[in-house]
Amino acid sequence: MQQEMKSNKTDERKEVQEATSQNSLQDPSSLELTAALSKLGVQDVPPKTTREPAHIRKTKTSDLPSLEHVFAEGLYFTLTDVVLLPCIHQFLVSLQKVSPDKIYELPLITGWYERVLQVHSVQKAAAATNIKFLHFPHMNTRHQEPSASSKTEPQEKEVPECHFLGGPRPTMTKLKDHGVEADFSPHPCPTQTIDWGSLPAAVSPAEGKMSSDRALRKQQQLNNLLSVVSNMAKPGNTIVDFCSGGGHVGIVLAYLLPSCQIILIENKEESLMRARDRSNGLGLTNIWFVQANLDYFTGNFNIGVSNLY
Repeated sequence: MQQEMKSNKTDERKEVQEATSQNSLQDPSSLELTAALSKLGVQDVPPKTTREPAHIRKTKTSDLPSLEHVFAEGLYFTLTDVVLLPCIHQFLVSLQKVSPDKIYELPLITGWYERVLQVHSVQKAAAATNIKFLHFPHMNTRHQEPSASSKTEPQEKEVPECHFLGGPRPTMTKLKDHGVEADFSPHPCPTQTIDWGSLPAAVSPAEGKMSSDRALRKQQQLNNLLSVVSNMAKPGNTIVDFCSGGGHVGIVLAYLLPSCQIILIENKEESLMRARDRSNGLGLTNIWFVQANLDYFTGNFNIGVSNLY
């Protein structure tokens, strides 16, 4: 009898559990509770470790092979190469006129120069602007042969460098001591300056949260760049100010060239907001702001400018 009573009670419990489970399936609130509890149960399980193997984690940076810089910033052609190319080209042209043999002592620079010239877009731009680039077909063979001067040149003694206290640095003296003479020529466009006094105060770099002395130096620094761009720009052109900062270049261009579209590219939000506030104060409608690294900008433009100092 007792066994029959126990079996009956067990059957009743099973029926109650089945009824409860059926009710829970029909009740949406219980389904939500079940789902929440299941998530908690999953979160209690510690995640698997994602650490690298020990032989990888213990590798020192100094033990890794050196990365070959095909271009200025690594393996890819970037805007940095575009900015450097005209400067390096002019340097090599001048060096070839003064001392052609010195070029063969710069294998890294000339190697980069040759690689940049192989880029199709660079060749296309050179053809459109009638720029004649240099070529160094015998650079590799000349570089492998050590120069006679390097064999006979005595080893210089290391002289401790004194702490710089101010005043003009002895750069020119060092160049003269090594046989390098600087040849100065008059500026081709000495009158190309901006009349800052005729511009609104908000256009001045002083509105970009800098001291008056630094703002004056910034104006002197921007005179040449702004004058050249103003003469080059045509109505309807798009001008991009890369690494615009507080808009020292872009805002002036937007004010001086109302028929052009000015785009400011800056990575720092604070600087870009400051430039936007200055632009709103001037009521400029031909200026746009993009917060991004310059490598991510893929838009079309006619003139690109940058003033990083």
